[in-house]
Amino acid sequence: MENAKIYAENVIRNRKEALNLRRFGVKMGALSSKLESAYRTQEISNTISQSVPMLKNCMKKMDSLGVSTYLFTCILWFTQTSNAGFGLHWRLRKGL
Repeated sequence: MENAKIYAENVIRNRKEALNLRRFGVKMGALSSKLESAYRTQEISNTISQSVPMLKNCMKKMDSLGVSTYLFTCILWFTQTSNAGFGLHWRLRKGL
């Protein structure tokens, strides 16, 4: 009888430990997900912080060459043709 009581206590304790380990696993999974998300956000932030100075330098060079004005004119023309319902292909074929 005493052996059965000890065995039952061990089973109950092991079951509680298993449940606690499952809960711990779920918490660790959530923590892992948060850490991965933070890491990806940090990578994106680093990429943007490296890209912005390069883009500024490019814009300065484009301004000195007058390219930015030409690009603005092209973008304006493209948006006007798109908004008017005419395709870019049609305008190019007509020479407009």
